[in-house]
Amino acid sequence: MQRGLAFVEASSSMRSSVSLWRATTAFSMNNAMPVQAYAKSAKSSGTPPPASPSAGSSTPSSTSNTDKNTSGSDNKNSKTATTANSSSNNKKTSSGEEDIINATQESSNAQQSSQQQSHQSSARSSALFDFRRIRDRSKWKPEQIGEDISEIVYVTYTKPILGNDPAVNWTIARYGVVATNKAFRNLHERGLRNYAKGTHDKNKVFHLTNGSEEVQHYFVLPPPPTPGPAPATPPTPNPDPKAAAAPTTPKTPEPVPTAVPAGGQALTPTQYRAVFKEVRKQLSSSPALFLEDGTVGSDSENAERARCFTSDANTALYLRQIMSRVSSPVDSFKETSKAFFLPETISGDPKKLGPVSGKAFTVTNIQDGTVLVVGTNSPQVLQNALAAISSYNLLNNNTAIPLPCHALSTSSGTALVFDKNSSFTNADVFGQGSSIWSGAGISRMFNNSVTPYNSSAKLNRGALVYKDASGSGSSVSQRDSKPHLAEHPKKLIFVSEGADKSGVAKLSVQDAAKKYAASFSYPVTVPSQVLEHRFADYLTQNNITPVEVRATPNNKDNNNNNKDNTTTKDSRESLLQQALSL
Repeated sequence: MQRGLAFVEASSSMRSSVSLWRATTAFSMNNAMPVQAYAKSAKSSGTPPPASPSAGSSTPSSTSNTDKNTSGSDNKNSKTATTANSSSNNKKTSSGEEDIINATQESSNAQQSSQQQSHQSSARSSALFDFRRIRDRSKWKPEQIGEDISEIVYVTYTKPILGNDPAVNWTIARYGVVATNKAFRNLHERGLRNYAKGTHDKNKVFHLTNGSEEVQHYFVLPPPPTPGPAPATPPTPNPDPKAAAAPTTPKTPEPVPTAVPAGGQALTPTQYRAVFKEVRKQLSSSPALFLEDGTVGSDSENAERARCFTSDANTALYLRQIMSRVSSPVDSFKETSKAFFLPETISGDPKKLGPVSGKAFTVTNIQDGTVLVVGTNSPQVLQNALAAISSYNLLNNNTAIPLPCHALSTSSGTALVFDKNSSFTNADVFGQGSSIWSGAGISRMFNNSVTPYNSSAKLNRGALVYKDASGSGSSVSQRDSKPHLAEHPKKLIFVSEGADKSGVAKLSVQDAAKKYAASFSYPVTVPSQVLEHRFADYLTQNNITPVEVRATPNNKDNNNNNKDNTTTKDSRESLLQQALSL
C-alpha cells in the first residue's frame, strides 16, 4: 500500500515537473530566454535542467532523464511522501516550482530591460545624439575648413528637373549670369513655343513678329602688339655680289583687325565692360533664361562652337533652328565664341555706357570672342552677329573661309553664286546666303533657308513665319534636311548689275578675290587683304576659273540713262543658266 502511494506521489510530481518544463521551454524559445537562467533556478529547487535542443538532444530523451531523476528522488523519500500524502495532493505547486516561475518572470523582466536599453542605445547612435556627443566632448574637435570664413560654401543640391538643373545653373554662373528663376539648356521646340510670343496655325506653323533691323554696330579692337627688340643677325663674311638672291615667299597676312570695319564705331574697353555688366544684370533678372549650345556650320569638323545666352524665347527658337545640335554635357561643352542676346535696351550713365544707352546695337569683341545683341530680336541681326564672330574665328584658325554666297547643287557639281537678288528653287539650294569652304568641301553655315512667305505654299512642320514690324511683308524660315557636306565647287559666279553690256565673261583670280572681299553683307573685322589672299589660295588649289554675269538694267531713257536699278528676272535667270552651263 505504501509502495502504491509512493508511486502515485512520484507520478504526480513527475507530471507537474514535466508540464512546467514544457511551458518554460516554450516561453524561452519564443522570447529567446537563455537556458542558463532556467538551469540556475532549477538548481536551487533540486530539479535538473533539461538538455538544450541545440546541443543535439531531442525532447523525449530529456523527458526520460527527468522522469528517472524524479522517480529516484521520490523513491528515496517514499516514507515522507506517505505521511504527507493528503497535504501533497491538495498542493498545486511545490516550492521548487515556485522558484522556477519566479526565475522565468525575472528572465522576462531582464529581457524587457535589455530591449529598452537596446532601443535607447540605437537612439543615442542617431545623427542628433552623435552631434551632441561631438559638441559636448571637448576632446573631439570638428574638422577645420579654413581660417577665412569666405572659404566655406553652402550648397543646396536639388533633383535636376527641367528648368532647375544645378549643372546648368553653375555653368551659367561661370559667365557672370545668375539664373534667379528658371533656366533651360537646349530646350525642345514645344517648350520654346510655349514661352515664345506668337500664334500657331492649323499646319503647326508658328507666326511671329520680326524685330527692327536698324542697329548700330560697335567693335572692341584688341590692343596693338608691342614691338619687341629685333633679333640680331650675324654679318655674312665677304658676300659675293654676283651670287643670286634667294627667292622669298610672300608671307600670309595675319587676320588681326587694325581698324573698325566700314559702318561701325569703336567702343573703349572701359565702356565695353560697363555695357557687358549691365547686359548680364538684366539677363539675370529675367523670368526665364535660355542657354543654346550648338555649332555654326553643318560640318562638325569645320564648324565653330557657339554658346548663346538669351532671355527671349523667340530668339532661342530661331537659334535652335539655325544652329546644329550638340550632344556633349553642359559642363564639358567648349565653345569658341559666346553670344548674349537681350531684346530690351539698356539705360544708364552715358559716361559709363557710352553712346549705346537706350539704343539697339551690337558689340563685337574680337579679343575674347564675345558678341552682344541688345534692343532687338530680329533674326537677320542675330544671324549676322554670329556670322561675323564665326568668320573671324575660321580665318584666324586658318581651317576654312566663310562664303557670303549661295551654294547650288547642279548636275555638273557644286556651284557658288555671289548674288543677293537671285531666286532659286529650294531643291537646288544647298546653302542659302552663307557657306563654309574647308578642305573637306562645302558646308552650310546655318541650317535654314529663308524665302518670301506664300500662304498657299506648303510649309514644313516647325516653320517660322516672321511678319515685318512695318507690315510690308513676311518671310518664312525652314530648317534644311539636306546632307551636311557637299563636294568642292566646280564653278564660281559673280553677278553684277549696272553694266553697259550684258553677258558672261571670265574673271582673273585677283579680280575675283577683290569681289569676294567686298561681298559681305555683315561687318567683317578681318582686313581685306587677308580675305583676298585666302580666297585666291582656294581658287588656285581647286583650279577654278571664276565667271562674272553682267546684267543690264531693265529700263533706260532716251539718253541711255537708267530709270531704276532693277533687272528683269528672265534676263538674270537666263544669264545664270548660261554661266552654269559653261
